[in-house]
Amino acid sequence: MGCAICGGMAAIKYTADGRLLCKPCFFQSFEDAVLHTIEADSLFTPGQRVAIGVSGGKDSSVLTHVLFVLNERHSLGLDLHMVAIDEGIRGYRDDSLACVYRMQERYSLPLVVKSFKGLFGASLDDIDDRRAAPTPLCSECGVLRRYALLTGSREAGADVMALGHNADDAAESIVLNLMRADIARLGRGANTVTDGADIPRVKPMHRCTQRDIVMYAHLMRLDYFATECTYAPRGLRNVPRAILGAAGGVLSGVPLNIQRVGDVLSRALHEDSKPGVCERCGGMSSGRVCQTCLVVEAEGHRGVRLSGND
Repeated sequence: MGCAICGGMAAIKYTADGRLLCKPCFFQSFEDAVLHTIEADSLFTPGQRVAIGVSGGKDSSVLTHVLFVLNERHSLGLDLHMVAIDEGIRGYRDDSLACVYRMQERYSLPLVVKSFKGLFGASLDDIDDRRAAPTPLCSECGVLRRYALLTGSREAGADVMALGHNADDAAESIVLNLMRADIARLGRGANTVTDGADIPRVKPMHRCTQRDIVMYAHLMRLDYFATECTYAPRGLRNVPRAILGAAGGVLSGVPLNIQRVGDVLSRALHEDSKPGVCERCGGMSSGRVCQTCLVVEAEGHRGVRLSGND
């Protein structure tokens, strides 16, 4: 079959619109889609310092590469930096951070690494080891990671933080928030921009599917770490992921369809669900005190604290 754009040999079916594309046209289409999101949603302005949240995984590796390419190709005028988090997960995070350091060398971008141990006085493994029985840790980890990314972005002097969240992530969040009846997060979680803290979070790959991201990373031969986190099997997010996986087996475009519904809900609910600022740490919060400070307070007996030093 021929490429729908240039007529050359097709290599992939582009999930976003179903076209058969050759590798160069797929790369161009994917990058143009990210650029469209950046421009349509006004994610950046020239001269801004952008902290890219990097983990060494496929999403952040693709995001870093695409932002680097677009910044040069279209003269976006962005000062790109990288921020990585070391949660302290044995047999997992050390290898992924090695990938991050290789990315830093490839793109010659400044890098800030913040650790749970330095910020909270305990690694994720420490927290798990001090519990009587294995329990889900993904929610607590996610809260602490967001704080660590904010701290690292502040250290980098960033104006905005860019995250590698994609359409599948958004669909999972929408289903999860529906399961929880969490109206506030449902109202703001579908957006490409999350305000509230002093450094807003943006998602340039918000409308890119996970399949297209994986294929971009594979065909572009990007360096990324693919091993699943040690604690992932315990996570509640596995439930909506399984639901979407089953639905994707019988219907095409499920993540993008759910995302479109989420966009409608977001516009209807957003005005009543805008987050504020935590009175303790200055982070984003839907109440007077943010989830990070509440987790730290709840986990204080396990050695978790807010030190602010790394």
